[in-house]
Amino acid sequence: MYYFKKTCYERGMKIIPILFLWQMLSLIPFSVLLCQPNPYPQNKTWTQKRIYQLRIVFHAVGTQNFLNKLNEKIIQQFMEELESDFSGQTQKHKSSSIPVSVQKIAAQDTHIRFRLAALMPNGSPFPSQITGLNLHPREQISWTSDQASLLPKLYGWNNQKYVNIYLVENFHPQNLKALSVLSTTEHIGHIVLRPDPNSSHSLSHEMGHYLGLKHPWGKGGSCDPDPDLISDTPSQTSPLFTCEENKIMQCGSRAMVENFMGYAPCRSLFTLKQKNHMQKILSQSLFQDILFPNPSPLGQKSLDGKKENLNDLKKNTSQLPYPNPTSDRVWIPLDYQEGILEDLNGQILMKWSNTEPPLILPQLPPGPYLLHLVKSSRKKRSFQILKK
Repeated sequence: MYYFKKTCYERGMKIIPILFLWQMLSLIPFSVLLCQPNPYPQNKTWTQKRIYQLRIVFHAVGTQNFLNKLNEKIIQQFMEELESDFSGQTQKHKSSSIPVSVQKIAAQDTHIRFRLAALMPNGSPFPSQITGLNLHPREQISWTSDQASLLPKLYGWNNQKYVNIYLVENFHPQNLKALSVLSTTEHIGHIVLRPDPNSSHSLSHEMGHYLGLKHPWGKGGSCDPDPDLISDTPSQTSPLFTCEENKIMQCGSRAMVENFMGYAPCRSLFTLKQKNHMQKILSQSLFQDILFPNPSPLGQKSLDGKKENLNDLKKNTSQLPYPNPTSDRVWIPLDYQEGILEDLNGQILMKWSNTEPPLILPQLPPGPYLLHLVKSSRKKRSFQILKK
C-alpha cells in the first residue's frame, strides 16, 4: 500500500511506503511532511525597478553665427542618443558584433533616462523657442579647458536641479571634442560639448563621467587591476581608437572597446558594475532634486512640494495622467514621449516633446480639455483632463 504525497508547488507525485515512514509520521508534523517550502511563492510581490530620470538643460555659448545654426533637431538628436545608449538599444542594434563574453557582463539597460527642462527656472518659456535650449551670445569661437571650466559660473542653472550641458563652437586644441567634470558623492559635475555630428556617443561618454565613471585605463600607463575602480572592465594602459581585433590586446587580455567610456568607434554599452556605480551616485541625497518622481514612493514630495497619495500612485502605475481633476499641472506616465493639449473644439493649446513631467498647464479657464499622448512606439492614447 502506498501513500501519495504532493508538494505545495506541484513538483509532482512522490510515492512513499507508508509502513516505512510510520515512525517518521509519528514524529514530524503532518503539515511539514506534506508541504515543502515553495521557492517560487505565488503571493510574492515583484516591484518595478526604479527609473532614474534626470532633468537636462542645454546652454549654447558662442557667436551669433554659431547660435543660429542650432535648432530643435540637434537637441533631439542628443536626447535620442542618450535614450538609446542608456536604455540598451544601441547595444541590441550592435549585438551581432559584440563578443558573447562581453555581452554577458553588459548592463542591457541602466534604468537611467533623461528629459529636457520644459521651462526656464522662473516658469517662463525658453526665449530660443526651442525647449531645453538656452542661448548665450558671446564673441568667442574657441575654448581652452580652463576657459570652459568657467561656464558653470557664468551661465549655469542650479546644478542640484539640472544637468547643465554647455555647447560651444570649438575647443583649443582642436582635437578636443568634449569636457566633463566627474561627479562624486559630494560634488556634482557638468559637461561641455562641441555639437559634432561625426562624434557619435560623445555625450553618453561625458554623461558617464558626469555620473561618476572614469576611463577604463584610469590614469594610464599601468596594468594595475581596476584602474577605473570598476571590477568588470578589463585593465587598459591607454585609450584605443580602433576596433580591429588584432590591435586591441592590452594587459594580457582583450580590451573592452565596446565600452562607452572608451574612445573606439564601436562603443555600444555599459557594464553591470558601471550601471551599479552610476545608480549609486544618483542615490546620494545631493542628486535628489535633479531626479523627478517615477512615480514618487508613497509619501515622497513631488516637484510642487505636495506629497503623493496612494490613489495618485495607483493612477500612475495604471498609465493614467494624474491628478485629474487638477488645478495647474498633470504628471504624465513615463511611457509617453510627446503630446498635444486641445480644447473641446479641437483648438491646439499646447504641444511638447520629450519634456520633463509634470506638464504645467497654461492659464486656462476651468473645464474639460483633451490630452493626446504618444508613446515612443508611436502608439497614441487620448484622455479628458478636467481643470478645476
